[in-house]
Amino acid sequence: MADLLLVPEQRRAVWVPDAEQIVVIGWRPGPAGVSSIDLTPTLRLSVDHESPATVTDIVVAAPDGRVAEADARLLAALLGDDVTARLMTLRKPWRGRPVTLPGPPRYDELRRRESPMSRLTLAADLADDHDLEWDVRVAAASEASRLLFDHIDLLGEDLLTRIGRPLRRVSHEPMSPAMLDALLNRYRRSDDTNAAGAAFDAVSRPTVAARAAAAPAAVKRLAAVEREVTADDAIEVDASTGARARAWLDEGGNVRMNGPRSLEGDWARVFRRKGALLLGLSPLLADDSRDRTAGVDAIVVIPSGYGPEELVVDVTDDPAAPRPSPHLVELRRAVRAGRTAAHHDRLANTSQAAAAWRDCSERWRSLGDESRANAAEQFAADRRHRFRGAAAEPLVADHVWERRWPRR
Repeated sequence: MADLLLVPEQRRAVWVPDAEQIVVIGWRPGPAGVSSIDLTPTLRLSVDHESPATVTDIVVAAPDGRVAEADARLLAALLGDDVTARLMTLRKPWRGRPVTLPGPPRYDELRRRESPMSRLTLAADLADDHDLEWDVRVAAASEASRLLFDHIDLLGEDLLTRIGRPLRRVSHEPMSPAMLDALLNRYRRSDDTNAAGAAFDAVSRPTVAARAAAAPAAVKRLAAVEREVTADDAIEVDASTGARARAWLDEGGNVRMNGPRSLEGDWARVFRRKGALLLGLSPLLADDSRDRTAGVDAIVVIPSGYGPEELVVDVTDDPAAPRPSPHLVELRRAVRAGRTAAHHDRLANTSQAAAAWRDCSERWRSLGDESRANAAEQFAADRRHRFRGAAAEPLVADHVWERRWPRR
């Protein structure tokens, strides 16, 4: 058969009767977490974000141990006919006992190559990362869609539609390979932070308009105020978006927040650090009179008498949701630090990557995960080697990301 869409290696598989799923088990996810893609509604592929040639798992729905014909064809393209045939034998008698799948040795040199599917998964993951600016996500969606067109007969147009959602900010019409090539070339050539230019007009989500109508007029007026955040008035942003959003206490005792445009329509919530008492909340809005690359802002009116060190801010798309636990927040930050480090690795930004890996290591260690902490520490110390494979080649989105942040 044709070349596989994943790098061949020896893996294990297990039939999970309670969930009626077959799980192909690869490597344990590293300190940057996983990148995942739902190739079909019933088949999910996950790879290590730092080393996307490394599969962490493949989960496929298998009622009574039987895989749908479309999923079986896709598994054959991903893993090979022999492996797929072995998966088809996993039925209830195994009862959760892992089975070794046929394949080359675990440390075969083939696994140091990126496969078409691993690169597609990484690009699709960045396209769906709501912590990134829209033009970064559009660049990632463009590259993922272009890669998908090479296997459209196998993967189908439904996946193309799902991956390409950020592209609606460029065109409401379906994009052809030629259009995607033109957009990617524009990103590659441009040094402008808004590479898509006038074609990159934001398409507001319906909920954003409703939230904006209910927001106080003061939010829009104060959103245009520009200032730098000093260490004395900065407030911790307690969310996975914390690396890319800033909050501070203004001269009137209110909490101001600025973040990337991708947070438009989300809510900033201010809590008292002690006791996690909610003090106020406000939607994050973009001022249409400003440059559309300037991001979003919010002002949250809170009771007087609080200092920045007594407050914590989180960002959520559901203002009624409970505040995440400190453990979950720190876990998200550890993964985010790892993803930032992996981004710098792909661009060979040695010093930035090392600093981000050290931050990642410290966060995993604070969570008690010595294995991931040590892995991140090794990545920071040794820029030439990886014990789980080489870092991925950069995506076009990585170059756009580098130009887009930090700003102001």
